[in-house]
Amino acid sequence: MIFHVITQLGIGGAEQQLFNVIRDTSSLGYTHTVAYLQPPADLAEELEKSGTHTIELGSERRWPWRGAASLLEPHFRQLKPTIIQSWLFDARLAVYLAGGAHYAPWIATVMGTDYDRETLRASGRSRLKAEVCKKIERTIDKRTQVQWIAASEASRKSYVGEVCINADRIDVIHNSVSDDLTVDPQAGRQLRKKLGISPDDIVFLLVARLIQGKGIEDLIRAFNLIAIDEPRARLVLVGEGPLRAFLTELVRDSPRSERILLAGAYRDVGPALAMSNVFVFPSHSEGFALALAEAMSAGLPCVVSDIASNIEVIGDATNALTVRVGDVDGIARAMRALVSNPTMAQHYGSRAAEYAHRHLSSRESGRHWHDLYARVGRLS
Repeated sequence: MIFHVITQLGIGGAEQQLFNVIRDTSSLGYTHTVAYLQPPADLAEELEKSGTHTIELGSERRWPWRGAASLLEPHFRQLKPTIIQSWLFDARLAVYLAGGAHYAPWIATVMGTDYDRETLRASGRSRLKAEVCKKIERTIDKRTQVQWIAASEASRKSYVGEVCINADRIDVIHNSVSDDLTVDPQAGRQLRKKLGISPDDIVFLLVARLIQGKGIEDLIRAFNLIAIDEPRARLVLVGEGPLRAFLTELVRDSPRSERILLAGAYRDVGPALAMSNVFVFPSHSEGFALALAEAMSAGLPCVVSDIASNIEVIGDATNALTVRVGDVDGIARAMRALVSNPTMAQHYGSRAAEYAHRHLSSRESGRHWHDLYARVGRLS
């Protein structure tokens, strides 16, 4: 049994990837239990229905790892997992403090480039806090035999370079697109109708958590530029997060506010992808963007910032239009180019779908997780 520990079970990239890993490896004979430190728990019911037991630890909100350690240890002792797998920093620290490495081989999954300069700048995280966290990560690495898994080569390089994790102890398994993702045109038309978007409107879509570093302000400003001479343009932002109130104010003050929609988070993004014409992902920092991979799989032409992790997702610049990070004018030009040239849009959409189906499918990553679990499980 694989015992997963994650901070929350809300709708986000790490949580969705955990769900995908469980789904892809359960069919190979693995069983899973998931403990989450605190709400939200959007995915808990779905996991339970699929046969995966979930445990809410009820940790305090500000320091979720602090109380979780004492709550985790009895579960480790009672359930005797074959492997313990942690997701995100707070869960990683909780497993360490609970002595998880004494109960089973431990896999620590890292999703982002948490300590890179651009990530710190984009997130507003203090350098002092980052240094403290890096010291904790190094302590975990030195005092345990943890196997690190990064979601991207960019994440791996970040942890090797910034945290000083030994390169031999951190491997890469990319986030993957679920084979269950359904992009149904009829569902897309129904969602357009529900949101008040006409069939002739041109929909630009972003799916992301509403947090710093996602480039959402850049996108809103770029949209305002192209909406001046494109009356059919609509911008739909799918996601939730702590910037919701700030972005609501930003949209309200926008000269094109009536054409910008904060749609909230969707568990199933298939209809949102189906209703859209262009996917725009101007993030300033990422690990391995699952939302971008899903948009590519859906055959949407994509505009992406040129950070290393986004280039890793798209494969190369022939599969999407790339722009310099933070370049509002460049984002607007790329959006306008795809709208004004349907042949170009179709070309990039087809290239994206072809690449995603070859390299980003869950079948591919499922084999890697199976091999990893088999290898690490032999250590128990």
